[in-house]
Amino acid sequence: MATRKIKFPVVLRQNDNSYSNAYGRYYPEAVPGETLSLSGLLAMVAFDQSVYTEDIVKGVVQAVTRSMVELLKEGQPVKWDGLGTFTPTIENTKGGATEAEIVNGTKNVNTTIAGVHIRFIPENTDGQKLTSRVFGDRCLFDLRGVLVPTVIGAGKNQKKVFNTVSLETWRGNANG
Repeated sequence: MATRKIKFPVVLRQNDNSYSNAYGRYYPEAVPGETLSLSGLLAMVAFDQSVYTEDIVKGVVQAVTRSMVELLKEGQPVKWDGLGTFTPTIENTKGGATEAEIVNGTKNVNTTIAGVHIRFIPENTDGQKLTSRVFGDRCLFDLRGVLVPTVIGAGKNQKKVFNTVSLETWRGNANG
């Protein structure tokens, strides 16, 4: 298990919805980082659990992944203790099927399913609580700055871009 205390990067964003009761107020927003690749995760596990080489961890993870995908393809939810539950759900086509279409065979289950989604429900048992405010208490947050909007372009080509400025710079501009 990782023991390094890496801080969770956040920035402040101003609510610009003029219809909101919170218009003009600032709220923390997560700074998205690069997604850790499987090889990066494996290297981390192999490093943290030095008795397991990266190749051994990779083999186990690949086997678990294949098994999970097979189970999910069969409609079977899979619970990963300490992490959460993966559950397949069905997205239906618009309108579904009438009784007559089912009886005469013009529509069937395959023609009325638009897709299958994999839903993830984080672990929420005692000790884990990945979905609650308790999990937030475990995080260390690092305020990276304030998102400041800048409008670029004109007319139909106009768009708003956000730049992160340090809290000190932002405070100086707000007071200046």
